[in-house]
Amino acid sequence: MIGAAGILLMLILLLIGVLSKNKALGRPSNFGLGILLLQVGLLVLFFSGVLDKFNNLLIDIVWWVSILAGLVFGIHEFRRNIAVSLLLLLLTVVFMMIMVLMLLIGSM
Repeated sequence: MIGAAGILLMLILLLIGVLSKNKALGRPSNFGLGILLLQVGLLVLFFSGVLDKFNNLLIDIVWWVSILAGLVFGIHEFRRNIAVSLLLLLLTVVFMMIMVLMLLIGSM
């Protein structure tokens, strides 16, 4: 699990990326923002309990696709846009922890 030191390191890197003078870090791509909105929307729907009403297979597929897309985009676009990449990587790790916990609880 991510400890306090990992979160602090991500925040420091995010601050460096935001305050950097490099203009390549300015505007994130639409694909990255779309993945970020998808992950935030899924997180809100998960904690509000709305996802229970949908088909479990469909939700699992969307969940894992958002994890893989966030991981791939977060690593691939790290130099170009560090702020969105770190947010995507953080949300991806949170999504993976939630899914592993659901799988472990479901297998009991």
